[in-house]
Amino acid sequence: VSGINCDKCKYSYLLPVQPLDYNTAWECIGCDNTDTSDNIANKLAKFETEIDMVLLSEPEKYEELLQELRCCLHENHYLISDCKRRLIDIYGHEEGFEYSKLAREIVENKSEYCRQLLDLACRLSPGKSELRGYLLWERHGAQLRLAQMDWLNMKCSTQNYIDSLKMCFESLKEIIDILGPIRDNSEEGTNGLKAKKDLQTIKQQLLELQDK
Repeated sequence: VSGINCDKCKYSYLLPVQPLDYNTAWECIGCDNTDTSDNIANKLAKFETEIDMVLLSEPEKYEELLQELRCCLHENHYLISDCKRRLIDIYGHEEGFEYSKLAREIVENKSEYCRQLLDLACRLSPGKSELRGYLLWERHGAQLRLAQMDWLNMKCSTQNYIDSLKMCFESLKEIIDILGPIRDNSEEGTNGLKAKKDLQTIKQQLLELQDK
């Protein structure tokens, strides 16, 4: 989560020689390239400042930063993950970026960011963590919207739509299992309650569609 892309060999990345020493040198694991801790710290500080300056009403700037960061940092770097999480929190929630106003490509991006962070979370924080519950909930919103878009635009069959709803149904059960026990007055607990409502809604939709 801290790897820096190597400017010399172009295919590997630099890591600190002594991970617990803040002042340690950085070495590429694929070639003989090295860098100082000061240079690395300055580079990261510049990126952190750029990320913090972006407004919630400007997700396109986060998308641009994400592309820039990918040229310099490992895909699992914490700054790339931070950008993805900020975009996840904007799409589908912030004013002007509700699901009904988003292009399909944007919703697909959100779903993919959730998938990528879920993969990372499985390695860094395995088990039924609040982070997993949050990411599953956000991915659910994006996947449900994509299924609805296809259905409303007649780009999928009834059976395909039913299959998509069933996948959402199963995902919601895991979300409820993780977030349901959390106190109701927290954001996580509130999302758990929303997931329970969504589960009943989808259950009813499935019954109606399968009866046709």
